[in-house]
Amino acid sequence: MPCTECTRHGRTCRMAPKRPRCLECVRRGVKCDGLFVGLQIDRRLDQQRALRAQEESAEDELMKLQSEMAKVQARVSESLARLTRLRTQRRFLEKRTEELADQDTANLELLDGVTEESSLVLDAQSMGAQVVDWSFLDAPGSPDPLPSS
Repeated sequence: MPCTECTRHGRTCRMAPKRPRCLECVRRGVKCDGLFVGLQIDRRLDQQRALRAQEESAEDELMKLQSEMAKVQARVSESLARLTRLRTQRRFLEKRTEELADQDTANLELLDGVTEESSLVLDAQSMGAQVVDWSFLDAPGSPDPLPSS
């Protein structure tokens, strides 16, 4: 690595054997930082290598965490879909149960009316009365008993 003095003056910088100064600086009797510059560059290159290794390690860790996060997000989505499906099914069953309960109540009320009417008919028949079932007149599709003129 050329020293600062040689670089500044455009000279060729060659290090003197076993000396910390270059041949030009020795010949001219000036201060030389050639060895110092080389050491600094080597130190900085070592720092860059170490930082590059740390960066790769951090990147690998980040990729691993992103992969784990994607798996967790997929599980969250599946759980949310399952919860939504279960809530929909529960609401449907609650509505259906309510409809069936209302239908059962209506059927019971209808049966109560029929049972009450049947018991009245039986009571009247047991007393010897002739009972006529007029309910067919209101039945859907039955002929009109009194034709209009």
